[in-house]
Amino acid sequence: SVTTWKVGGVYEPAEMLRLRITRSRDIRAPNISELYSSDQLTYTAIVDKQTNTQVNVPTLSGGNPDLTPEHANTFTAGVILAPTDGFARGFRFSADYYKIKIEEAISRLGTQTIADRCYGGAAEFCDLITRNSAGAITSIRNPFLNLNAIETEGVDFEASYAVPLRGGADQLGFRLLATYVAHLTTTDSRGAIDRAGMTGLPQSGESGVPHWQLNGSVTWDRGPFSATVEGRYIPEGIYDVTLVGPQDAGYDPALANSINDNRVPSRFYTNLNLQYDLWNHGGEKGQIFLTVNNLFDVDAPNAPPRTNAYLVDVLGRAFRVGFRFTH
Repeated sequence: SVTTWKVGGVYEPAEMLRLRITRSRDIRAPNISELYSSDQLTYTAIVDKQTNTQVNVPTLSGGNPDLTPEHANTFTAGVILAPTDGFARGFRFSADYYKIKIEEAISRLGTQTIADRCYGGAAEFCDLITRNSAGAITSIRNPFLNLNAIETEGVDFEASYAVPLRGGADQLGFRLLATYVAHLTTTDSRGAIDRAGMTGLPQSGESGVPHWQLNGSVTWDRGPFSATVEGRYIPEGIYDVTLVGPQDAGYDPALANSINDNRVPSRFYTNLNLQYDLWNHGGEKGQIFLTVNNLFDVDAPNAPPRTNAYLVDVLGRAFRVGFRFTH
C-alpha cells in the first residue's frame, strides 16, 4: 500500500499579482509493460573493461515483476503577473520554481552502464551479466529496476503578450516559454551523477537535459486566417558527463574516459503553421492548415555514435497539409 497527499495555497495580494505554492507526496506504480513485458533481444556494442575488449553483446530488455512503486517529494512555488489595464494590458508572466526528488525510480540502466558498474565492484549488477568459461560476456539482461533516486531542480518561465491591430480587427500575439534545469541527478550504487547540461545520448547510456530550453512564437490572427512562426533553441551541451574531452579538465588521450570531442553544438529550429477557417458558426467549424517543421532544413548536430532525437530534429524539413472539422 502507498499513501499520497498534497497541500497548497494561492494568495492574490493585488488584482494583477498571484502567488502559489504546493507541497506533495506523489507515487507512480509500475505499469504492465514495466512489470511483465517479454524480453526483447538486441545486440549492443560495448567495451568490456574486465577483458579490455569491445564486444557486440546480446542484450535482453524486458519487464521486472519485482518492481515496487516509485515515490516522490515535490515542492513548487510560483508567481503570476497579469496587468488588467494600461499599456501592459494583455501581458502575462509566470515563473515557477520546482524541486522534485524521486526515490525507487523505475528505469533501465543501459548495457554499457551495467557492465561498468559490475567492473566497478557493484555486485548486484554482475548478476545481470552472463560470461562463458573464458570470461567473455555472452549476454546481459537490461530490465527495469528501482534505482535509488532521481532529483531535479529548476524554474519554468512563461510570458505572453497580445496586441490588437487595426482597431481590434487583427491581433498579434507573442509567447515565450523557457525552462532552466539547475541539476538532474541520478543516485545509485556508484554514486551521484548530474546530467543537467548534457544533450548527447551515449550508446547504451542515459540521457540528460540542457540547462536551458527556449521556445518562442509569434502569431498573427486576421479574421479566419492565422499564421504562427515558432522558434526553438537548444544550447550547446555536453555529450556525456561521465567522459572528458579537450574542453574539459582532466583530459588525457591515454585515459579510457577521454574522447576527442565532448560537446554537442547548439541548434535553432523554425516552424511555420498556417490555418484558415472555411466556416465557423453554430458550433460547427471547418479548417484547412499547413505546417512546416524545421522550415530552414537545419541538420542535426554531429554527435556520434548517435544523435539525441529527443531534443533535436533528425528528419529535416517536413510538410503536413490537412483539413479538420467539428460538427
